[in-house]
Amino acid sequence: TNPDKLVTWSEHLDWWLNVKVDRFVLEKSGEPIIFFWNKSCFEFGKRYLIGGWFPATTQPTFNFAIKVLSWQLKNAKENYPLHTWIATINKCNRSVIALNKRLGFCDASEKTAKVAKKLFPQTTDNFIILERSLKNE
Repeated sequence: TNPDKLVTWSEHLDWWLNVKVDRFVLEKSGEPIIFFWNKSCFEFGKRYLIGGWFPATTQPTFNFAIKVLSWQLKNAKENYPLHTWIATINKCNRSVIALNKRLGFCDASEKTAKVAKKLFPQTTDNFIILERSLKNE
């Protein structure tokens, strides 16, 4: 969330290997295309889910990101039905914002925005915060 604060490789590995994070990889022909993850959090008496994805290749990945987010949402609804999923997205990333809204995310409540800023302290006014309930519908 902050391009001025670089995460060292060892910090990245420590985070990625954290057992409290569910990690996944989408592969095509045995090669990684996208890495993605979920993490359950409990803040202010409520369960939240955070997650994200990032490309593993320099090739275009947006079509794969659509598939990943759709799968991730189905998986999260099955495994985290009492959670609210929080998404923080750079306001310039209009396609990802539109995709999340298409999949049922809406503007975050004041309480959820407060939680997002606690979980992602570098979240600035350059980001939009969305949320989605994972309760079985």
